[in-house]
Amino acid sequence: MSFGGNVAPVHVLLNKTAAEVEAACREIIETMGKDVKGFILVPGCDIPPTIPYENIKMFHDVALNWKY
Repeated sequence: MSFGGNVAPVHVLLNKTAAEVEAACREIIETMGKDVKGFILVPGCDIPPTIPYENIKMFHDVALNWKY
């Protein structure tokens, strides 16, 4: 079983800075806790095509590199 945690696609990914995206992603991951297996960091729904590259890269990097 997997659990997905949403990052708001417009409010966070589109409208925030890369640093704010990082903070939002980290908060979601930390909320799930280190004992949850199968957690997937995901956008809340479809992502707008105009999201800045820096924000998409930050979203990816936080998910890929997260260590407790």
